[in-house]
Amino acid sequence: MTSGGPRVEAAVARELLLTVEPWAIEAAFEAERMHRERQENQRQILDLELLQAHFEATLAERRYAACDPGNRLIASQLKKNWEIALRRV
Repeated sequence: MTSGGPRVEAAVARELLLTVEPWAIEAAFEAERMHRERQENQRQILDLELLQAHFEATLAERRYAACDPGNRLIASQLKKNWEIALRRV
């Protein structure tokens, strides 16, 4: 003898969803908050890396500008270093 199998299963499933749903919503909000926090951290890291790259490019430019143009070998290497730093920016 069965006692309304599908109806009982549907009622149990409905009660289970009513119980679990608030936690699922809370978990979704927490996951979204954590995702936004990770994105903000990544943006801050990229901002710092860009700042460092600008600093290194400016330093390379100053070194190149301070070099005696008559010393072609050193001037050539300093110019290459400056170009590499600019590409990083």
